[in-house]
Amino acid sequence: MFYFFPVITIYYIQSERYADIALVQLAQIVIRSGSNYNDHLNDAALLLNNAIRIDPNEPITHFLIGIVKILQNKHIIALAHIRAAVILDPLFEPAVAVLHALKCLSKNEQKLIAERLHLRCCSEAEPNVYCLGTRSDRCFTMSKEGAFIGITCDMNKESKEDSCKRAFSFAPFVLLVNPSSINETKKKVQEQLIKQTRVVEQKKNMSVSDEIPLDYGAEKSLRKIQKMSAPSTKNFFQSEILFTENDVQKENEMIDSWVIDVSVDKIIIPQGRLTLARVPERRKMIAFDIPLPSQLPLPFKHQITSGFPHMPLPSKRTPNSNFCASTKMSLAVVREQNTLTWLSVTAKGVNLSEFIDFQASVDLSDDFEPVCPELQSSSPLLTLDHLPAYHLRHQFIHYKPEKGLTDAFLKLGKEKDRVEVVAKRLKDAMALSFARDKDGVHWSLSTASALYWRVKGDAVNALNCLRQSLNSAPPNMRDVALVSMANIYQQAGLLHSALIAGGFALKISPKLVAIHFTLANIYASLEKYQHALMFYYSTLSMQTNFEPAKERIRTIYCFAKNSSVQS
Repeated sequence: MFYFFPVITIYYIQSERYADIALVQLAQIVIRSGSNYNDHLNDAALLLNNAIRIDPNEPITHFLIGIVKILQNKHIIALAHIRAAVILDPLFEPAVAVLHALKCLSKNEQKLIAERLHLRCCSEAEPNVYCLGTRSDRCFTMSKEGAFIGITCDMNKESKEDSCKRAFSFAPFVLLVNPSSINETKKKVQEQLIKQTRVVEQKKNMSVSDEIPLDYGAEKSLRKIQKMSAPSTKNFFQSEILFTENDVQKENEMIDSWVIDVSVDKIIIPQGRLTLARVPERRKMIAFDIPLPSQLPLPFKHQITSGFPHMPLPSKRTPNSNFCASTKMSLAVVREQNTLTWLSVTAKGVNLSEFIDFQASVDLSDDFEPVCPELQSSSPLLTLDHLPAYHLRHQFIHYKPEKGLTDAFLKLGKEKDRVEVVAKRLKDAMALSFARDKDGVHWSLSTASALYWRVKGDAVNALNCLRQSLNSAPPNMRDVALVSMANIYQQAGLLHSALIAGGFALKISPKLVAIHFTLANIYASLEKYQHALMFYYSTLSMQTNFEPAKERIRTIYCFAKNSSVQS
């Protein structure tokens, strides 16, 4: 497919990391300028797919490819990309709006309306005739009184565009009621239609620029979707119809179905406070957690295979072999005693000295603990407040002080600083940041403060700081807080919530060792040893001499049943 534009200049960017910007802008031009609708959508999708390969963490790219897939009627793929855009940036309003529309439509209809109840234009006199399926002659129209009248629609397809114009593309579902009840329901239905019409008219009156917005673009495509999802109600009155089972198309006759990919499960809130007598083992806390998602986070295949040479396994599994004889830990230790992980903000290129005055004297006469201020307004999507672990944070009876992170916390301060001194520096820095910045405490300070509360064993204050960090951090920095959140939930025994938090971190940074090792440990605690091995090997692909990963691979291989990773 060829396109002609007045001026298109493509510069070779020495660093390919920014090439996706040009691809995204070119895709928007193709969407607007293509002469053949299907071909130019395919070309736009190709450009956007290449952009995603360069930078998979850009919400705008996922959003645009989602729009293209909707216009191509590939709704399952579209839903996945729109969800990815919202996960990467929950404050990206166009993506959130489209995701809500897709979810509402999928809940109410499950299958695309066009294949069940199709609106045809038979003639100028009968522009709105409803038929059961796209090729069916079982059709009906509606009288002014609201009654439904059977009709035969024999339309000449060649003269379709010249003979008449349909009011809208898709007819909403309707169910039959007794004709005598029409008058009783007519007023309520008309009121609803009037309300809907006002909403549609408000959308029509909105000022929309003809230019392609460079921040997310595809305004013309969005307007097409709005027309599909908000049909005109002019001269149309809807009551209810009930079709018999024989009239409903079979499953295999329908086009792509809508799949609700995230089931909404009722959170099991324990009655009464949790106690050690009631929940004696940490693993039993999982009874109060959310079910595992259908799609589990996994590393890339090349990451797994790249780790194989750094810890090769014997061809035959024999517990008494030399390989297994040197095992230093039991499977129970791998499962129960988790290695603490912490992702420093310095790993993301943030210099804490820009926010903390390490030369200032510290007064410990006042309270020195870095308590993060309460969030005034937060996004539950950003802070993962929907997870059961968050709602049970006051009842983490198995969560203990993470003393192993003390050295990591001390490294945030000057050499030979005590824990209290580093904590006071953080407290003072947060107070200064809060006073200077209208958006509140800088995310790096709240993340570092969470580490203090983890050392102290205070999950409530730690999560409060992490929520603040997630709410204010740039999209590509949220993995720092997510790793800590996953660790806390894992230590508390809410492993499914931990896996979800860690999975979000992996989406943001698929090449960070701490994230891979954290997910490996969570899978080991879940006794999903094959998944754990995948992440232990992907850890080795990035840090070849990481002994904790090697030792856990050895233990799982020697003592866990049905645990292997194919090369």
